[in-house]
Amino acid sequence: MKFQKIFFGISISALSLALVAGCEQGSSAKGGGQVVHPLSDSTPIMKFNGGTITAKDVNDMVKPKLTSLEEEALEAYKRSAERALLTKLIQEEAKKQGVATPEALMQKIAAEATVSDEQVKEFFKANKLADGIPDPKTGKKRKVSVEEVKGYLTEQERQQKQQAFLQGLMAQAGASTVLEEPRTNVPNSD
Repeated sequence: MKFQKIFFGISISALSLALVAGCEQGSSAKGGGQVVHPLSDSTPIMKFNGGTITAKDVNDMVKPKLTSLEEEALEAYKRSAERALLTKLIQEEAKKQGVATPEALMQKIAAEATVSDEQVKEFFKANKLADGIPDPKTGKKRKVSVEEVKGYLTEQERQQKQQAFLQGLMAQAGASTVLEEPRTNVPNSD
C-alpha cells in the first residue's frame, strides 16, 4: 500500500509539472497581490556604536532576493492549487466509476498497459542490448533479460496511460491559473 501511495504521488507530481504551461496560458484575472512584503524603510535592522542600519539602507541589496522569494511563493501557490484540483478530480472520477479509492483508479488505468514481444525486440535492437550493458558496480558487461526490458517498457506505458488520463481530466475541467505575479513599476528615465 505504501508503494501505491508513493506511485500515486509521483504521478500527480509529474503531471503537475507537465500541466504548468497549459494552465499558465489561461491566466486572465488579477491575483491577490504581493506575497512577500519588504520591511518599511524606518525598520531598524542593526544597531552599532555610531548609529543604526535601517531597511532603507539595505533595500537595494535585499530587493533581488525578495523578488526571487516572491516568484517562489507564487509558484508554490500555483503548483499546490494544481495538486489540489487533480486530487479533487481523481476522487470524483473514482466515485463516478465506482472505484473505491483514487489509488485504485490509478491502478486500474495502469493495468491497461500492455507491451508486445515486437516492442521488446525493437527496444533491444534500437538500444543495442544483445551484447549486454556495462554493470555499474563491476564495469563488466552483463546480459539484459527480456523480462527486464518488458518490465521497463510496461512501467513506461503505465505512466504514460496515467498521465494521459490525468491530462484528460484536467482538460475536461477547463482549469486555468488566474493568480498573476505582481507587476513591478519601472521608473521612467526622463
